[in-house]
Amino acid sequence: MATIETESRPVSGNKFSLGRILPISGTYLVLLVLASLYVFVFVWTLYSSLKTNPELFANVWSLPSVPQWKNYRVVMTTGNMLQYFYNSLKYTVIIVGARVILSAMAAYVLARFEFRLATPILYYFLSALMVPSMLTTVPCFILMKNLGLLGTQWAYIILAITGLPFNIFVLIGFFKGLPQELADAAYIDGCGEFTVFWRIMLPMARPGLLTVAVISIIGVWNDFMGPLIFIRSKAHYPLATAVYFLKITMQYNADWVAMLASVVILMVPALTMFVMFQDQVMKGLNLGEALKH
Repeated sequence: MATIETESRPVSGNKFSLGRILPISGTYLVLLVLASLYVFVFVWTLYSSLKTNPELFANVWSLPSVPQWKNYRVVMTTGNMLQYFYNSLKYTVIIVGARVILSAMAAYVLARFEFRLATPILYYFLSALMVPSMLTTVPCFILMKNLGLLGTQWAYIILAITGLPFNIFVLIGFFKGLPQELADAAYIDGCGEFTVFWRIMLPMARPGLLTVAVISIIGVWNDFMGPLIFIRSKAHYPLATAVYFLKITMQYNADWVAMLASVVILMVPALTMFVMFQDQVMKGLNLGEALKH
C-alpha cells in the first residue's frame, strides 16, 4: 500500500497577530489620552467660567451651583472684548483671503507650467517650512522699522500674509491632478490664461482651497506673538493678544472667573471652525496627496 507524503507548510502569520495589534493599540491609547486631556481642560474652563470667585476657590473641580452668565457680560463690557473680537475678525478675513489667493496663483503656476526655475522656486518655498518663525522675528522687525510701518496694523498684516509655503505645498497637489483637457478646451474657446485659472481651475480646486483656508483661519485667530511684537496700540490688538493683558488686569482685580470667560470667548470660534470642517480638511489633505501622484 503506497503511502502519500504530505508537504508540511508553515502556517502564515495571522494578520491580526499580537505583534501588529500592540503598536496600533499603543498609538491609539496615546492619542486617546491626549484627546481626553484637551477635552477635559476645555470642559473645566467652560464650567469654571460660570462660577463665582468664592465657588472657584472653595472647590476647583465642583460644578457651578447657579451658572453665572454675567461673567461674560462683564468681560464684554469692561474688557472691551467686542473691539478685540472685531480686530481678530478683520485680521483673519484680510490675511486669510490674501493668503488663499496668492498661494493659489503661485501653486497653479508651479504645478501647470514647465520652466527652468520651477523646481528651484518650489524648493525655495518649501525650505521656509523648515525655518522656525522665531528666527525671522528680528529681520522682520528691522524691515518694518526701516519701512516706517513698525507699530501699525499693516506691519502685522503684511508679515502674516507671507505665510504661504504650506498653502502652496498643499495646493500644488490639487492643481497637478486637474485634467489638462479642460484647460485645452478653454484655450480653444478663446479663454486667456487668467480666465482659465480663475473660472475653471480654481473652482475645481475648491477642496484644497477650503483646507488651506480653515488651517490659516485657526492659525491667524490664535496668533499671539505677531501682534504683540509688531502692533503698539492695544486698541488694535486681536483677541488672542488682548486676553493676555486682560489676564493681568483680572489678576489684580482677583476676578478669575472673568478671565476664564475671556479664554472661552477666544477658544470657541476656532474650535467651532475646526469641528465644522475637520472632515473636509482631512479629506482635502488626503485628496491633494493622492492627486499629486
